[in-house]
Amino acid sequence: MYRAVSISRNAEELRWRGEEVVELFKEVASSVGRAVLPIHLKRGGENLFVEIETGPWKQKTVRDTLKTAAVLRNLEYVDAVLEVLGAYPVPE
Repeated sequence: MYRAVSISRNAEELRWRGEEVVELFKEVASSVGRAVLPIHLKRGGENLFVEIETGPWKQKTVRDTLKTAAVLRNLEYVDAVLEVLGAYPVPE
């Protein structure tokens, strides 16, 4: 529940800043698998996706985030930017 609230708050903040929020919780699928991307934006005509992580970066969290990126790269969004916002610093 906390993650959904955080996604909604971030989307509202992005809208307030003038960003074009296209869709929340965009479900995508490719030959690699399926993923749900919390925020889909258009910035200057380009697609941008925002992943929101509210917990610590455990091994499963890192693996899931990398899988999401792989799914996205195997779609028509191959050139889209994927930004990750986290409550904890993103590991290298």
